Amino acid sequence: MPPGYQAYQGELKTMYILANYHRMGIGRNLIRVIAEHFQREQVLSLFVGTFRDNYPARKFYEALGARLIEEYRGEISGEEFMLTTYGWASVHDLIQRLS
Repeated sequence: MPPGYQAYQGELKTMYILANYHRMGIGRNLIRVIAEHFQREQVLSLFVGTFRDNYPARKFYEALGARLIEEYRGEISGEEFMLTTYGWASVHDLIQRLS
């Protein structure tokens, strides 16, 4: 695991909401449920990945207080993509933002 990730205990691989369902609170509710689960399991921090060019997702995570951990070139099914990872140092603070 790269050094930037050592501060994070939990991982949400990725999350996708179809464009027709954006701005309906679905993403916020999903993140809340995940954060509450992590908190119950004493996972104090988490990170999530997305495509670098997925600006709606990046803005969503940033609006919830996530910090950019890194941008990197990755491979998915043999194709190269630019990816980003965002993290929340405090699951508790994330839950407070979502309340």
